[in-house]
Amino acid sequence: MRPPDILEEWEMKKLFEPGIISDALDRALAADMLWAGLRRGEIYGLKPEDLNWKIPRIIIRNAWQRYDSPKARSLGDPKWHKVREIPFPVQLQTAIKELWEANGEHEFVFTDKEGKLPGANNCRRWLPRWIKAAGIDLGGRDIVPYGSRHSLVSALEKDEAPRQIQEMLGHSDWKTTRRYLHDTAGHINKMGRKIDDIGSKEAQP
Repeated sequence: MRPPDILEEWEMKKLFEPGIISDALDRALAADMLWAGLRRGEIYGLKPEDLNWKIPRIIIRNAWQRYDSPKARSLGDPKWHKVREIPFPVQLQTAIKELWEANGEHEFVFTDKEGKLPGANNCRRWLPRWIKAAGIDLGGRDIVPYGSRHSLVSALEKDEAPRQIQEMLGHSDWKTTRRYLHDTAGHINKMGRKIDDIGSKEAQP
């Protein structure tokens, strides 16, 4: 299988310009997808106690199983039953603080004002609209939410050691991570700051 199409780093940043994603919940979800690289079940499984604002780090210890089926879904361990810690980027810290200011703090991080989690297809439905609002010309690329993990890795690839990327994504097999490394020759846009540098600033909720 060929990897999904990706957004370039400048395009990822453009999505967060003022007025592009106006809803606080949508903006926080987009920030998590694009700057933390979490799977959907992990994003929706995050709880406030999983966020360490002082280090800052995110602890991935929960993930929804069968999220597409509300009656059958259950909260369980992350993929491969592997609890891990990843950087907590400033972009995501800011988005979560704005979300909680708008909707309040609930059992799970990403909820509406009533504490309800987003629908299974929320990001898939809205991503094309955000891209259009940002004036991004896809040039035939098919951008889907899962591709955000590949977009992040492509931006990190020049600066991050592959094994660090493997740990961040929660892959148990190096062969899986290799499929995310889109440009082994290094001909990709270089991140202005590495993800660990982004996560090094302290931000209090």
